[in-house]
Amino acid sequence: MVEWLSGLALFDVAVMIGSVLLALGVLIAFHEYGHFYVARHCGVFVEQFSIGFGPALWSGRDRHGTEYRLALLPLGGFVKMRGDGVGAAGSDSYQSKTVWQRMAIVVAGPVANFILAVFFFWVVLLGGERDLAPQLGAIGAESPAAAAGLEEGMLVESVGGVAVATLGDLNRELFHYLGNSGAIELGIRRSDGSAGQYRLPISDWLSEREAPQPLQALGISPPYQLDALLVRGVAAGTPAAAAGLREGDKIVALDGRPLVSAAAFSAALAAAAGEPVWLTVERGSAADVERNELSVAAAPVLRDGVSRWQIGIEFGQLGSYPEALWRDVSYNPASALARAVGQTAEMSQLVLASVGKLVSGQLSPKNLSGPVTIAKVAGDSAQAGWDNFLRFVAFLSIMLGVMNLLPIPILDGGRLMFYAFEAVRGRPISDRIQQVAMQWGLAVMLGLMGLALFNDLT
Repeated sequence: MVEWLSGLALFDVAVMIGSVLLALGVLIAFHEYGHFYVARHCGVFVEQFSIGFGPALWSGRDRHGTEYRLALLPLGGFVKMRGDGVGAAGSDSYQSKTVWQRMAIVVAGPVANFILAVFFFWVVLLGGERDLAPQLGAIGAESPAAAAGLEEGMLVESVGGVAVATLGDLNRELFHYLGNSGAIELGIRRSDGSAGQYRLPISDWLSEREAPQPLQALGISPPYQLDALLVRGVAAGTPAAAAGLREGDKIVALDGRPLVSAAAFSAALAAAAGEPVWLTVERGSAADVERNELSVAAAPVLRDGVSRWQIGIEFGQLGSYPEALWRDVSYNPASALARAVGQTAEMSQLVLASVGKLVSGQLSPKNLSGPVTIAKVAGDSAQAGWDNFLRFVAFLSIMLGVMNLLPIPILDGGRLMFYAFEAVRGRPISDRIQQVAMQWGLAVMLGLMGLALFNDLT
């Protein structure tokens, strides 16, 4: 963790912190405003509206007597209503309202997050949408895709009978198979125009994998035209450092053969099994390029209990996708809104499916991320452009909405569960049972937060 931070420029750290504070601040404020807005319209007196916890950095009151606070720790917020949890205290108290009004107040927070996600998606979609056609790139030798008979250049038209139009659609549909056993059925349009069905057997597919990549696991590369691997960092004391590789070098060939993909590069190092290979490296500016042949032998590195052959570099890919594979879609305000609602629904389903797979063991708990990962992704998306940042905030808003609706006491979904029982039984659940349930819910949430932070740090 310390090494990672030391490798970041001060500017990157500042952007990361600023981005995550802005994102969380907006999401928390909108979530709490949902509760606040409906509570006010139900005739409940709101005593406090706080963004953050701890000592107040700023506070003020409106003409209704509600105190607004901006607190030191921006990791949450709350709306304090008269009579919430302490029994009725007049006609303007929370507990004096009907069970349906209380349910409306509770559900308003998550609903506000979904509305915010729709708005951000809508703003981005007004500028149009661009994605790749689901065409297959290089197929790995002896991979599940190769065994099924898939070939480079084929176009995927459906996954399990569900039509896919873009590479993003393909990845989302494959996600639903994580942890499953059986087979993935792909509807394919071959290069000659004929159609066919291809079956790829799976068993507990990627259930133990951290950050699973479905296409890569099947041996399928996107149709990316790789020009070079850009060396972003060289670890001291590694084969790459000994061979003379430097940050900024471009690896353009291995053993005299142009690079096909990053996966093929890694596979070639593994196939060499520690024997020297020759890397063709370009160094310098475009106007003055120096070309070198460097000999390097990969060393075995143990990661997650698996030995991998590595030379000790961090790299990025330089290249592009064929222009003919890009799909551009334009929207007017109405169609952009419809698409934004659809994207919010799709992402909500994806988050809910992820939670289900984590609970059932179909997805490794190593995939549970915490504040460090969120902060890093926030910084990366902010530097990638305002549209990427808005998409990230929209997705984070959806996650906040879905997670808050889970039936865990202490969350909004837990309170909804209590009120649902009250509506059916005609009387509320006893305070003792609610208190015990809240304690259990707090323990569960602290455990999940601890696991997420552990994953971040390891």
